[in-house]
Amino acid sequence: LGLADDTIIKGIQSYKSPDKRLLIKKSYFHIIDDSYNANPESMLSSIDASLQYAENQTIIWLLGSMKELGKFSKSYHLQIGKSLQNHSKHHLFTFGKDATWIGKAAGKVHKGHLEEDIVDFTQFA
Repeated sequence: LGLADDTIIKGIQSYKSPDKRLLIKKSYFHIIDDSYNANPESMLSSIDASLQYAENQTIIWLLGSMKELGKFSKSYHLQIGKSLQNHSKHHLFTFGKDATWIGKAAGKVHKGHLEEDIVDFTQFA
């Protein structure tokens, strides 16, 4: 590329993610905000990124309904829930009518998931 190594390193180190796109907020808890225009592929990618980032630490996922999926909404939300089935040490909170399918799928076959590990906040909307 014709750039000095120092220039490349500084550019990578100074990168700031756009608002609500894999934005990591570090404090007592580390929060990964990837909520902008969520869709099935971006949500699966966010889940994978959170697993890599957390390494062996417990994750609390707060997942909301994905909009504008039409007649495929239920199947896509179920797909997200199924992707969480093998992660029993983590917790799941859902918010939104369609997001309840995420919790139902995650808990259906989830060995080791206690009922209190999956909470739906839709009733508070």
